Amino acid sequence: CIDASPTLLLLPPPPPQRSPSLANAAVVVGCHGGDVALVDAATGRPRWHATLQSTRSGTDHVEGAVAVDATRQLALVASFVGNDVHSAAPAAAATDGDGDGDGDGDAAPRGRVWAIDVATGALRWTQPLGGECKAAPLALAAEGVVVVGDYDGGVTVLHTVTGATLGRLSPADRCDGAIYATPQLLARAAGRVEVLVATTRGRLYGVAIATGAGDGAATATVTVAWRWAAEATCVFATPAIVRPHDDDGGDGGDGGAVTWTDIVVAATDGSLRCLTRGDVGDGNGGELRVRWQRDEASRRGAPFFASPVALPALGLAVLGGHDGVVRCVALATGDECAAIDLRSVVFATPAVALNAAASAALVVAATTAGALHVLRLRRVGDGDGDGGWVFEPRATATLAAEVFSSPVLVAVDDGGSSGSGGGEGRLLQVAVGCRDDRLHLFDLRPCGV
Repeated sequence: CIDASPTLLLLPPPPPQRSPSLANAAVVVGCHGGDVALVDAATGRPRWHATLQSTRSGTDHVEGAVAVDATRQLALVASFVGNDVHSAAPAAAATDGDGDGDGDGDAAPRGRVWAIDVATGALRWTQPLGGECKAAPLALAAEGVVVVGDYDGGVTVLHTVTGATLGRLSPADRCDGAIYATPQLLARAAGRVEVLVATTRGRLYGVAIATGAGDGAATATVTVAWRWAAEATCVFATPAIVRPHDDDGGDGGDGGAVTWTDIVVAATDGSLRCLTRGDVGDGNGGELRVRWQRDEASRRGAPFFASPVALPALGLAVLGGHDGVVRCVALATGDECAAIDLRSVVFATPAVALNAAASAALVVAATTAGALHVLRLRRVGDGDGDGGWVFEPRATATLAAEVFSSPVLVAVDDGGSSGSGGGEGRLLQVAVGCRDDRLHLFDLRPCGV
């Protein structure tokens, strides 16, 4: 089955074509059976497929999205072997025969990262890790590294080109809980990056990574800069990072400064929180504080496994829940601004694209009943910005099995960008995986924004 989310890849257009088009768009996705495929977005035909097999007994499993490096030459895949059950506590000694927490002991590694050539599907390198790797890797182009979290609370930094291990959290600094949420670039300044990591024990970590050179080989120092703990909750979904309007948080490789203002965290107890910076100089680099918190879904017994999607241009965040409701809340206050009941569990993160004027959005949400809903989120009221918001159904498609894969939007523009939440460009398709073992692509052009 395909529970992993697809990743959009825009290949360089051949000369004399200057602007990318649907012919240059492809979708790469992995599955539980260990296959990874690059599929042509225009035709649905596979350009290549690779099978990940690290043991003689069977293939590896892929649950996270495939990451692509900034050069669009490498597809980076995290995988795991064994069953789908993890113990509640980190278990460094169980995955390392020598107990040092580095994954190179006597016990067989349960996680692995693979680098696949985008052009050919050939394996470039693979690197074993101690714990299961279910979160997508994070590729940092300016630093030339890949960051991956595992189910034993480990964070490892690999060299993008060679796959060599450059650094990792020490056993004493391992995160408390399993890492299922994808690590994210939180901040970059003064030659150091800070990566946001969330765990299934409700902890958030700011993991500092400093790259350098030692003995002729690249190295990375990996430490915990700060930590924050929620009460009696589990963070399965990747938090949404809210950035200043002039900072898109991108990692095109220029190494420019990246910063943030808020972090929106959805938890499996049904709570939704917005965290912001605390007072600097408190002895821990500035602790986080809760700007607002919502618990209505918690009281209804509706956990959040889907990640929130922040839309700073609209002042909103969009997310779906196990109660079947897709809702948007105000980033400033947490107040619910609009909601629509899709009548089935929304496990996957909705895909969102703004219109050109940044005044409305197209939202594509999948349910475990196998339905794909296309919604329009727009303002209502007197038109001066003081009105509310409403979700309008635009289209629905029914698939043959459950959907746990987060849909991704296929959009192209003259700048060569692609999007699942940006909105600038021509919105063409939506791609989503399904438990019918198929990747589905639907035409979105009749829906509009």
